[in-house]
Parts: sequence; C-alpha cells; structure tokens
Amino acid sequence: MKPGPLLPRRKLNPEFVATCRQAMLNGRPSWLLASLAGWPSAIALSETLHLPLVPLSAKTHRRLKNLAALVDFPVERMLLPVEQVEP
Repeated sequence: MKPGPLLPRRKLNPEFVATCRQAMLNGRPSWLLASLAGWPSAIALSETLHLPLVPLSAKTHRRLKNLAALVDFPVERMLLPVEQVEP
C-alpha cells in the first residue's frame, strides 16, 4: 500500500493545551469534551494534545476548532505561528 501525502504539521499553543487540561480538571470530563468536539474517544483527544507536532488534516483542524470553542479559547491562537515551530 502506497503512503498518502504528508500532512502539514503544527505545534499547539501551550496555553491552549493548558486551558483544555484545566477544563477537564474543572468538571468537564475528557470523554464529554472529546465527544462534543468530534474525537472518537478521550484517549484520541489526549494523544493529540500530547503530540509535539499535530498533523493537520481538515478533520483534525475542525476538531481542534470545536474544542477551542468548548473551552472558550480564541481559535486564531490555538496553533503557534509557523515561524515559531522548529523543524
């Protein structure tokens, strides 16, 4: 099987990750946030938040935008600018 094209990879804003974790600690269960944002499981959400560079498919980007809206984080700040990501 031939591998598909490489997806662009971006680093999540550490403030966004911290806000998501804080929301999970403050009464919003991770399974609920994952479900509402479109992830198949809380484990998949957690794995994505822990990746050093997130492969940004359209689906992942949509899920991250949904998650940002759920935790009241500005969508335009959820990813670090490209120039702040080292190869």
